[in-house]
Amino acid sequence: MGKITVLLLLTVLIPLTYLCPMQNQSSASMMNSENKPIVFEGVINIHNANVRSDATVNSKIICKINKGDIVEVVRELYGWYKIRLPKTAPAFIKKNLVSLLNEKTARVLKNNVNIRLEPSESSWILGKASQNEVVHILKDLGEWYKIEPINNSFGWIHKKLVDEVTNINKEVVR
Repeated sequence: MGKITVLLLLTVLIPLTYLCPMQNQSSASMMNSENKPIVFEGVINIHNANVRSDATVNSKIICKINKGDIVEVVRELYGWYKIRLPKTAPAFIKKNLVSLLNEKTARVLKNNVNIRLEPSESSWILGKASQNEVVHILKDLGEWYKIEPINNSFGWIHKKLVDEVTNINKEVVR
């Protein structure tokens, strides 16, 4: 091959290896109940593990989860796992951004509506709700509803607190 052909191949192939990382078959095909990809399922290995708003020990604690709880890990960054929030985590939505369907459910009126950690517009954003998404109301707080966290709500947990679940029998890899 000529120098130009080799140079052309290198400029195309090398960047592609970074853009298309190899994944093992199990994690590449793993999906949650809404058919969205997850990296893996994990099990919490200590009691009262902190789920935080960011991937640092100084960030705000969203909630605590217990030993044996299963989490969906969607990303890894700097020794931390980004996880879908458990249904017990606090989450709030501004009342004027939803339309009640009944006493316990509401439909989101706009796209990219902020789901917040506390009932305040200055509170940390946990996730974004889509237009027409249905939220489950836990409590009416005046201008806000306390809701069950939506699927698109996330927190961070240190990776040493999570063991990977490797198969359908929920065996743990340490």
